[in-house]
Amino acid sequence: MSHRTPRFDFVSLGESMLRLSVPSGQRLDDAYSLDMELGGAESNVSVALARLGWRTGWVSRMPDHALANAVLRALRADGVDVSAVKSVPSWNFTSLRTVNSHRSGLASSIDQALNRPGRRAAGWSR
Repeated sequence: MSHRTPRFDFVSLGESMLRLSVPSGQRLDDAYSLDMELGGAESNVSVALARLGWRTGWVSRMPDHALANAVLRALRADGVDVSAVKSVPSWNFTSLRTVNSHRSGLASSIDQALNRPGRRAAGWSR
């Protein structure tokens, strides 16, 4: 019996997010630029384990556009294999959340706008 070394130590399945936020100390209505950071439980765990030397992979479906490419580029840069990610031409999800801090003297508010057909995993089998 031959023993093969597994390709990965850890594989996660799910979605990732790009967090766009105003630079510290600025308000959204006054900002001319946004900072962009990768987030999402599945990709965060994959990145953390890759930084510890594990061979990690992340599997998902991503829309075919520049923001999705930014997610893939960030994961690759942190050592996560994204070769199993499937590109989907017209699938889109946008979530906008604004949070105003009491420390800045603004009332606290959270607003969300969602634009995604069906449920969370809609169309995954297509």
